[in-house]
Amino acid sequence: MFLSRNQNDESGQAEIIGAILLVVITLILASVLAVYVFDIGGQQLQDRSPQVNFAFSLSADGNLTATHDGGQPVAADNIEIVIDPAAGATVRQAGVDSFGAGDIRAGDSAVIAEDIESGDIVRIVYIDPDTGDGTVLGRYLAR
Repeated sequence: MFLSRNQNDESGQAEIIGAILLVVITLILASVLAVYVFDIGGQQLQDRSPQVNFAFSLSADGNLTATHDGGQPVAADNIEIVIDPAAGATVRQAGVDSFGAGDIRAGDSAVIAEDIESGDIVRIVYIDPDTGDGTVLGRYLAR
């Protein structure tokens, strides 16, 4: 049997359409996978740790003052001040209520630790109220 020229052309078109469908299905699957892997649209900016800059100044008597130097306001209730002493003693928490209640906004400052010595590390930590996870917003190493 001989095949006519029309039947050969149709066979070639079917292969091209099949290849195009295969590529389209692959792209759709890759897009769906990317949404899950990269969590696109899953977490809003409000749910993430605030973006804040803190400036530090140490007085001659060892009092460390932190100043909100720019960025988003932060609820004072979600802030912890953690001091890692240079001597290797246990970590202590201090100045939790230093900023008072409400939001800490740009320009607000407070003494967050006293009797800071050379080598002490003081961290301002944001505690996410939903997850309990901590994020360091500011870090000071006494010299």
